[in-house]
Amino acid sequence: MKQTSLHIYIFFAGFALSMFFGIGMYDVVIAEDVTVNATVPAICGNGAVEGAEQCDGAALNNATCVTRGFDQGALACAANCTFDVTNCENAGGPGGNPGGGGDGDGDAGGDGDGDG
Repeated sequence: MKQTSLHIYIFFAGFALSMFFGIGMYDVVIAEDVTVNATVPAICGNGAVEGAEQCDGAALNNATCVTRGFDQGALACAANCTFDVTNCENAGGPGGNPGGGGDGDGDAGGDGDGDG
């Protein structure tokens, strides 16, 4: 019986030493400069402009009616994450199209006074 317990002590002592010194148990590999290429799809409605979205909710990506080609107004974002220019206007009044005159002469440089 003493012989068996001596073998057990030797086994555990050898196991403990191998764990302590890492002898033959396993190899640890540390990789550097790992690049993971992943594409995350844009999610319209999460408040962050991603992918091909022009805007998302209140996030207008620094765009305004003026940067969109209008004289004034309040740029908004549509439910499909594209710009809603309904409230953007040129000097001639509500437009919907940048450069719309509104003075009745048919050119794009209208002053809005109605006299052509």
